[in-house]
Amino acid sequence: MSRTYTTRTILDGGQVKEEDFNSEVQGALQEFNGQLDGHQLPLNSITEVQLKQPTTSTNWSSLDGTYSSYMVSQGYHQSEFTQGQTVVKMDYNNQLYAGFSWIKLQALETQLGAAVGGAQITFNALEGMLAGCAVIDFNWFSGEAKVTNDVGTNYFLYGSGQVIEWGVFVDNVLVSKSGYIWPRRMTLNLPYSTPISSKPVTVDIRFRVQFLDPASVATYSEYGSITIEALQSMTYKGGCLWARNEYR
Repeated sequence: MSRTYTTRTILDGGQVKEEDFNSEVQGALQEFNGQLDGHQLPLNSITEVQLKQPTTSTNWSSLDGTYSSYMVSQGYHQSEFTQGQTVVKMDYNNQLYAGFSWIKLQALETQLGAAVGGAQITFNALEGMLAGCAVIDFNWFSGEAKVTNDVGTNYFLYGSGQVIEWGVFVDNVLVSKSGYIWPRRMTLNLPYSTPISSKPVTVDIRFRVQFLDPASVATYSEYGSITIEALQSMTYKGGCLWARNEYR
């Protein structure tokens, strides 16, 4: 701790006010909150060890597009899916869909032959904290149906009440989720934070959706003849996933 000095004097029989105590502890509290000065950080405490250049790594770039930068006190890891790459789209007929359950975004990318990126990062972590964010640009389309009856033809969004949910998993453990999102085009920023030990770590994005069986939509025969014009779909248009590993 830094040196602190008493600046207020309490006389015998005098009145004690709250600032007499609060002002004295501010120095110590500010130090805990990161306000350091020459007493805690003398110049000779900074050496070439603290000024070491970052070490870059692309060990897993072929697996999921991860590129890493390891520094003295922390490391950064990132993977991106940029515009111009193959758009990733999923509908009810996709074999990965098995009800309202978590689906790996990278599994969908791989299935469709798209460039892997933005969905998963793999790196060697050191014990400490892991914090980051998943940026997901997507379109959750509700699907369109046509009703033909005696009056005329009407169109409606048959899946407007169905939801999608996004989550971030660290070594298959859910650490952050978006909550339910109804059909829309959206860019989602999903932050996460979790303690981590020294080991190889995988962070990935997953989603779960509520697809309606197109055949079940046509059961509302009282409205007339119903034809599905466009299936419900989830389209991933781009984004990135990054993490900061602060060492203990």
